[in-house]
This record gives sequence, C-alpha cells and structure tokens, in this order.
Amino acid sequence: ALRRITAAPADVLQLPAGRLAEGGAADLCVFDPRAHWRVEPRALKSQGHNSPFLGYELPACVRATLVAGQVAFERH
Repeated sequence: ALRRITAAPADVLQLPAGRLAEGGAADLCVFDPRAHWRVEPRALKSQGHNSPFLGYELPACVRATLVAGQVAFERH
C-alpha cells in the first residue's frame, strides 16, 4: 500500500526516488502519530501564515524532514 504513494509515482516519472535503499537518497519524513499540535501562525513554516485550521489541535506531528540524508526541518 505504501508503494502506491512512494515508489510508484517515482517510477512513473522515472525518478530514482520513492524508496529507502542503500546508497540512495534518504528523503523522508519522521512523524509521531501519538503527538498533537496546535496550528498557530508561528508554527507554520511557509511564508503565508493564514490557514483555515488556525487554533485547531491536529493529530500526529512531523518531528523531522530529511532531504538527501540531511536534516531540513526538526521540531523539538
């Protein structure tokens, strides 16, 4: 099931991505399914700080994003 949203789209676009393999690019997202977070303007990482979810508490929380094996985002 996970292949449908990872490796399959990469294969269609002929990209060497969408899978974890030795020697491959480590592009991944680390999330905590048990955590919750409140949507607040200071918590948003884009330039736009408007969201219809401002003030909502949402389930799950992205803890880190790695691009080519390097930490691009980390939440403590």
